[in-house]
Amino acid sequence: MSHCHSGSCSSSSHSHGSHGSCGCPCHQQQSSCGSDCKCGCHSHHEGDFAHELLEMADEAWMCLLKDKIKQKIEALSGSHLNELADIVATSNHKRWVDKIASKEASEDYEDRVADFFNRPS
Repeated sequence: MSHCHSGSCSSSSHSHGSHGSCGCPCHQQQSSCGSDCKCGCHSHHEGDFAHELLEMADEAWMCLLKDKIKQKIEALSGSHLNELADIVATSNHKRWVDKIASKEASEDYEDRVADFFNRPS
């Protein structure tokens, strides 16, 4: 499964039939454009949408290529990468355990200092 999602689809660019969305006078007046309409907004929106489809196809192609590359890397280096992932994950876990322990020690120290200054002399 690929996680390639660099682009997003804007709903405003797909509103061919929605009145007033393109800014042309015939749509702002809530009238429908017929085949003789000269506003040009329909071909503009359709051209934008066609371009978006091509961009989406390019993105899908890149995602598929990325998946294929990942499969090849897994086949060639999977066990080696598993060993490296284990080293990194184990070290990261220890680092967080140490970080939490250090934070608790620091909070304990701060509490003891606050208690010192809050008690009667």
